[in-house]
Amino acid sequence: MEMKDYSFYVTGMTEERFTEIALTSIPAKDFPEYWESPYFYDGITMGELEEEVRHYADNYEESKKGNYTPLWKQRLAALQVFKYKNPMITIEQFYDQSAVGLLNV
Repeated sequence: MEMKDYSFYVTGMTEERFTEIALTSIPAKDFPEYWESPYFYDGITMGELEEEVRHYADNYEESKKGNYTPLWKQRLAALQVFKYKNPMITIEQFYDQSAVGLLNV
């Protein structure tokens, strides 16, 4: 995803500052308006929150039918499957690889 895709990106922002903001954790206690959202969890980062909101909007009809799965739950499920097949992998190694490719091991 390009930097300009995030709402907090400002023209001319350095990549380091962008990364710092994108990786900033959001404490749930500070955002009660998100507590009922299926995609929100304590410690989500700004970048993840923007991805989750966009994914939720793209799949709103599915959420009304009860078929919506947030990205963080999809990633967690993929990690659990991969950890079962490769128990020595670290989370960092998991995220360095494509989740789609991991499931085809």
